[in-house]
Amino acid sequence: SWLRRVVDELPLGVVALGERGDVVLWNRAMGAITGLTEGDVVGRTLERLPEPWGPALAEGEPTGLVGASGERRTLHLRRGAREGPLRLLVVEDQTAQRRLEEHVAHQDRLGALGRLVAGVGHEIGNPLTALLLVLERIRAMDGAGERSAETRAAVEEALQLGKRIRVILGDLRGYGRLAGEVVLQPVDLAQSVDDAVRLLSLVGRDVEVVRAVAPGLRVRAEGTRLTQIVLNLLANAVDASPAGSVVEIHAAVIDEAGHARVQLEVRDDGMGIDPEVLPHVFEPFVTTKQPGEGTGLGLWVVWEFVGHMGGEISVDSAPGRGTVFTVKLPLASAEEATYALPKEPRS
Repeated sequence: SWLRRVVDELPLGVVALGERGDVVLWNRAMGAITGLTEGDVVGRTLERLPEPWGPALAEGEPTGLVGASGERRTLHLRRGAREGPLRLLVVEDQTAQRRLEEHVAHQDRLGALGRLVAGVGHEIGNPLTALLLVLERIRAMDGAGERSAETRAAVEEALQLGKRIRVILGDLRGYGRLAGEVVLQPVDLAQSVDDAVRLLSLVGRDVEVVRAVAPGLRVRAEGTRLTQIVLNLLANAVDASPAGSVVEIHAAVIDEAGHARVQLEVRDDGMGIDPEVLPHVFEPFVTTKQPGEGTGLGLWVVWEFVGHMGGEISVDSAPGRGTVFTVKLPLASAEEATYALPKEPRS
């Protein structure tokens, strides 16, 4: 009937119970949520439905259950009063809303952290420069060999540590520079990948990088920053990979709601990322490397750069099955002109 067709088109799950509490209607949305068809449930009471859905619908709020897609769902159940011989249950799937709220909160947190560390970097920069100048003068004054070898070694070590701090500050200041105007133009993605692989080859690691990026595939980006994105992702993948393994990088054009985008993936077969660390990998100073081997700023810089180019980045990883970083950027048309984004910090 037309009424049944209307019920089946609703985005909400609808269950109708008869006088004996048996299911007499189970609409299409309920099937999508639970994976149970109407034929599986009609004529059965809620208590007799397969777990976990039967007990949840009969007794409580079906929140946190694993749905037909395998994803943990956030569901809200409303029980209606009995109308004649029928009683209605309405189930609203709030999973997408919860996911969006968590994403927005995470973006806000990353933006706030970024502004904080960039500000700290600027404050530390001036005294650090003065300190390095003093150390350089001390080293220069030691030409006559008046100080002990131990003192000279301590001065050299202090200089190296200071220079390491300066490198970290350079990454921090990158946020401040990027928060200003970002000029986007068509950039050859294959060329950026080639440049990044060439720079990475200077490290001399025994890991092969396999590329599958079509020549002439162009994205709207800032060229130097795009190369840095690729280089940081490849460097992380190589560092995570055992000797003799392969890191893959490939790109393809995809369609998202009628908009053409380029999807770039960097895949490794390393140890993967711990589930407790995974939600925080794009935060500053979070690293999976050994102490002293990383600053924890590389992925944060990538996240900032991608966002300011109008793109998105995500990660899929688990211990023992490697890691895949996915970057999505707008596809550039051949006729597209260079333009600048407004001076507005990312938040």
